[in-house]
Amino acid sequence: NDAKQIAIAPRGFHKFVEDTRRLKELVRGEEVLNHAVGLGTMRDRINELPGALMGRVEASLSDLFGRMIHSGEMNAGAFDGYCVEYETLLNSWLSCCQLRADGDQNAAGESRSSSIAAEWSGCILKILCFEVSKASACSMIDSCFDERIKAPDSGDRGALDKLKSQVSQIKEEEGLESLSHTLLVMRLGGGHHSSGLSSTFFHLSSRLV
Repeated sequence: NDAKQIAIAPRGFHKFVEDTRRLKELVRGEEVLNHAVGLGTMRDRINELPGALMGRVEASLSDLFGRMIHSGEMNAGAFDGYCVEYETLLNSWLSCCQLRADGDQNAAGESRSSSIAAEWSGCILKILCFEVSKASACSMIDSCFDERIKAPDSGDRGALDKLKSQVSQIKEEEGLESLSHTLLVMRLGGGHHSSGLSSTFFHLSSRLV
C-alpha cells in the first residue's frame, strides 16, 4: 500500500511505459511465451501492467494538483512548469490506455475516444473532490480554533495543528472520511462554544454537492 502512495516523477513514466510495451510485444511475438500453459500467470501480470501504471500516473496527477492548490507561487514560470508536468502525465496515461486496449477489437473509434475522455475527466473530478474534502476538514479545524480563542480552557492550538498536519498527509478517501467524521463530532459535540460551523465549511460542502 505504501508503494502505491509514492508518486513517480512524471518523466520517469516514459521508461515504464516503454518497458511495458516491449514486454507485451515480446510475449505476443514468441510462440512459447504466448501459449505455454505454465506461463499463464506471467502473461496475466504483464497484461495488468498498463492498468497498474495508469493508477500510478493518477497518483502523480493527484500529487501535482495538491502542490498547485497549496502553492503560494502562481507566477507565469511556475504555471508553465505545472502545465509541462500535466502534459507529461496526460501523455503517459494515454499511452497506458493504448497498451491496455491493445488487442481489444471493440476498443476503437469515436466511442473509445469518448470513453477515454470521460475516464480522464472523472479522474480529475475525483482528485478535486478529494482536495475540497480536505479543505472542508481544515475549515472545521480552523473553526474549532476560532471558538477556542473565546474559550481557551477548552483545548490548545498544538492539538489542532497536529490534526491539520494529519489532514494534509492523508492520501486515501477512507482515512479522510474517518478523520472528517471525528472532526465533525468534535465540532458539534463540544457544548455551546462549538455549536456552529463556519461559512467556509458550507461553501466547500456545496462545491462537493
